Amino acid sequence: MFIKQKSLRERVEFKGRGLHTGKEITMSLLPSDVNTGIVFKRVDLDSMPEIKALATNVVSTQRGTVISDGVASVSTIEHLMSLFFALEIDNVLIEIDGPEVPIMDGSSYPFYQKLNRDSIIEQDALANVLSIDSELVVEDGNSGSKIRVIPAPDFSVDIKVDFNSIVLGEQSASFDNTTDYFNDIAKARTFVFLHDLEPLINNNLIKGGDLDNAIVIVEREISKEYQEKLNTLFGKRSNENIQIGYLNAEGLNYPNECARHKLLDLLGDLYLSGYRINAKVEAYKPGHKINVEIAKKIISWQTKKHN
Repeated sequence: MFIKQKSLRERVEFKGRGLHTGKEITMSLLPSDVNTGIVFKRVDLDSMPEIKALATNVVSTQRGTVISDGVASVSTIEHLMSLFFALEIDNVLIEIDGPEVPIMDGSSYPFYQKLNRDSIIEQDALANVLSIDSELVVEDGNSGSKIRVIPAPDFSVDIKVDFNSIVLGEQSASFDNTTDYFNDIAKARTFVFLHDLEPLINNNLIKGGDLDNAIVIVEREISKEYQEKLNTLFGKRSNENIQIGYLNAEGLNYPNECARHKLLDLLGDLYLSGYRINAKVEAYKPGHKINVEIAKKIISWQTKKHN
């Protein structure tokens, strides 16, 4: 079967805050020619540098995936890339007036509300589809994370996560060609443990973070002083006690939302290989670092195969 490349029918614009800078960002997605790939353009900079969304251009995976051309960078691209994967979008130019993709609600669903299958056109060129015919493995001895890419006729993913958390427990999530990404994956929001917030705040990160764009998990009781600080940060009333569990009053979108968000991230990071791949992916405790490493390994495998 011949699969065609896809791009956008017309320009689509988003506005929102950056998770780490807290700045208002305008991001416009534009149609692009065949074989140009997914490219971010920093229109706020004089030279308007363009950065291709490839694993080989990733320079950081701390609290998000960051790509750079060596001078300019764009961070937190994974949720948008995940949607591009789900919609099979091959070519798009992303004009952005800041250093990070708007966090929106911490998932990919707000992007889908404007950018869906009606927004897409087929192009007169074959898509870059890669069938993996040998097993690829990446492991992280420090974290215990592991990703295996196994030959298979179609794409699928099985993940398991274990944060040694009394709240989360062990969780799993899956994706294959029968999965409804937009109902079953897209609404899964990013998450953070409350005890991890303080160093992030002290390092001037998550300036745009709040309970509207992240799940906050409380693992232990906290001091009254720290609770008052958090009440101010999240806009909670000072007489509200922060209990062990989920800080978000509205609850979860899925019972295993954190695992599904890890799956959402993995799909976006895998797409940084530049290919739609046919393979079975098994991931234990995936994260941006190991996700990008397996995407790089896919690129390296394909390069060696054709040399």
